[in-house]
Amino acid sequence: MEKLGITKEKADKLVDEYIKDPVTKMHLLESEAIMRAVAKHLGENEDE
Repeated sequence: MEKLGITKEKADKLVDEYIKDPVTKMHLLESEAIMRAVAKHLGENEDE
């Protein structure tokens, strides 16, 4: 994720700081898992 100007660790910290609703946090984690799976399926870098 470095190419986008933010690291995974920084993104996680921002989520913890600004997102308080546990359902929204779960949605973000699920979205990340789906996007990583799509990237892997397409042969792309999962971190980008």
